[in-house]
Amino acid sequence: MLPVGGRQGTGPRLALMCGLPKSGKTTYARGLQERGWVRVCPDEIRRALHGRGHYPPAEPVVWANAELSVRALLLGGHRVVLDATNTTRHRRAPWLRLARELGVPALAYVLRTPREECLRRNEASEEPVPPEVIDRMARQWEEVTEDGLEVHLVE
Repeated sequence: MLPVGGRQGTGPRLALMCGLPKSGKTTYARGLQERGWVRVCPDEIRRALHGRGHYPPAEPVVWANAELSVRALLLGGHRVVLDATNTTRHRRAPWLRLARELGVPALAYVLRTPREECLRRNEASEEPVPPEVIDRMARQWEEVTEDGLEVHLVE
């Protein structure tokens, strides 16, 4: 998590980044951060907790930390962007429940970067993910159509 100003603009709200790995989510989320949003990034939580990427035994702690951070920031009046893949309804559901519980608007910024482009970017990345992860998430992708979620397509 990289804290920056809160209490600006229209009050607390929760934005979910939605897209495959290497689709440009973090670049877009950092742009929001430059405009006063607070970015919570599970990848950065992972590095802070255990110094590496996805490590299955630590995932419950990573997501508990992310949820606690998002909750506290929203309660503090901040605009929060969750910089994670959120490719399925199952992954988005807890965040939508949290937004409803706290009475804050929920938005989704959806990046539909083609799988092939994500794989190309991954090959050139200093922090690649296993290509099969991108393939699996592309197969599992579920359109972002949940009620109560304001959807913005990012081109």
